[in-house]
Amino acid sequence: MTLIEMIVIVIIMAVVSSAAVPAYSRVVQRVAFRQAVTDVADLLAWSRYQASASGASVAVHIDAQRDELSCEPAAPPGDLDLPVELSTGSADARQPSVRRVRLPEDVRILEVRKASEGSGTADTPGKVDTLVTFEDDGSCEGAAIQIVSRHGYNADLEVTAATGRVFILPNGVQPDAP
Repeated sequence: MTLIEMIVIVIIMAVVSSAAVPAYSRVVQRVAFRQAVTDVADLLAWSRYQASASGASVAVHIDAQRDELSCEPAAPPGDLDLPVELSTGSADARQPSVRRVRLPEDVRILEVRKASEGSGTADTPGKVDTLVTFEDDGSCEGAAIQIVSRHGYNADLEVTAATGRVFILPNGVQPDAP
């Protein structure tokens, strides 16, 4: 192998790698965005499950200014006829854990819409604390959350009013899609 052949191979490798690095970066950004959206959907679905399992309503707090969601289910009702010491389980074991989702720096909550009674939706962009409350049967008042990334990705999450089910609706074109 001559020196010229070696230089040609190095140049070809540099050209191929310069095309691969930006593509890899976009893949990493897309995967991180999808994970953030999935984390939000999982928190909402977990809250719905907790409401059904505990028989008590569960509220999800959506802080659009801090791009954070949190849920603290109510403690399950104990046996009211027995003192705490005699009821099943300890008092600490009955305290449910708080769950939080903090979105990454480049992902934010653009808009939260709650279904209002008789008037479609009420926009609450940037509202500090929006509540989505799941009832003991898993239903809720319904909501839509729009999540965006500074890299051009966006998705809508819909929480249906009748069933409380959570759906992820991708609504944007990926930046490099044809």
